[in-house]
Amino acid sequence: MNKKLVTGAAMILWSTALFAQHRKIEFQSLTLAQACIKAAQENKLIFIDCYTSWCIPCKHMEANVFTVDSVADYFNSQFINLKMDMDKGEAVALGKKYQVGAYPSYLLVNKDSVLVSKFVGGMSAAEFISKTKAGTNPNNAVAVMNARYDAGERSSEFLRDYICQKIWLMEIAPAQKLNKDLMQQLSRADKAKPENWVLFGDNRYSLYLSDAGSENFNYLAEHWRDFSAIPRDTLNSKLSSIYRKIAGVFVAGRYNAKTNSEKYRPTDIPTYKKQIEGTELPDKKDLLLLMDISQAAVDKNTEKVTRLLAENVDTLSEKNKSIVFDYIAMCLSIPHYKYDGFGVIADRIVKTSTNPFLVNICKEYKQREIDLHAK
Repeated sequence: MNKKLVTGAAMILWSTALFAQHRKIEFQSLTLAQACIKAAQENKLIFIDCYTSWCIPCKHMEANVFTVDSVADYFNSQFINLKMDMDKGEAVALGKKYQVGAYPSYLLVNKDSVLVSKFVGGMSAAEFISKTKAGTNPNNAVAVMNARYDAGERSSEFLRDYICQKIWLMEIAPAQKLNKDLMQQLSRADKAKPENWVLFGDNRYSLYLSDAGSENFNYLAEHWRDFSAIPRDTLNSKLSSIYRKIAGVFVAGRYNAKTNSEKYRPTDIPTYKKQIEGTELPDKKDLLLLMDISQAAVDKNTEKVTRLLAENVDTLSEKNKSIVFDYIAMCLSIPHYKYDGFGVIADRIVKTSTNPFLVNICKEYKQREIDLHAK
């Protein structure tokens, strides 16, 4: 008897779980102009889901968040809901108008098609509702910052915060323009203040503000002594990591990629060497060697790259030994390459590296060299 009761209860729970979430956000087939008319008639805001067919987080949100009853009930009662494929139709122009730079992006727009709020990314149902509700407040962070800028506010504190907000919203081009304006506005002494380190350091914003090839990074490299208020280890780590990254891109040959061609120019290698020579970085010698290896790589002098690594890889710091990964990528890009000389590099990595992944991959490619030469 008890067994039947337990089985029956389990079936009830299963059927309840199966059918509990049966509502979803109802997206309407309207143009934005039509949605604005309807929004005016119903006194509602317009919610726009900006997605693409290839965006994985977009698919997750559609399948797992838009179908939660609490989400569906809130959005269906409060908004005119639109869903736009940002690669098609009027959405392409709207993406430029509202500066949509990442997917999914979510927009709240009023009856006059003015942006009220915006947020980006995949998230839980609770966070999705919370962010949307916050956006309906006329004094939400996005609306307030935009209004302050439109009203002419240009204080350095405001611009710094506005740049960070733009990057959070993945409005990268506007953020970079604002950064350029701020850099021109700040004095040399002000740039080096701790509160402005966000424009130069390793953080959420560095990929867009202070990466290789950026004006901010070049400024830091040439004026690093000004930044005495920043811990030296932090400063050194930033500089070394970018030079290491630059060398890796050149050695692996990724500088020819469309997304890298402006940031990584082989003609800048002498400039990077000069910058490094002017530093007091603990791994200065390593980094100069990496630039020599980079030059050999862009010159397609594979023999020289191999020789420089074989002669010096055992003395490189552990972090700088990672250049071997990029060397392997270079070798893989050369048709029918037999990894000549790789065995010496591999042996020295095995003896000196504490990175088990690097050690194992070196063993693998040493064996590949042996096998290829045995044929």
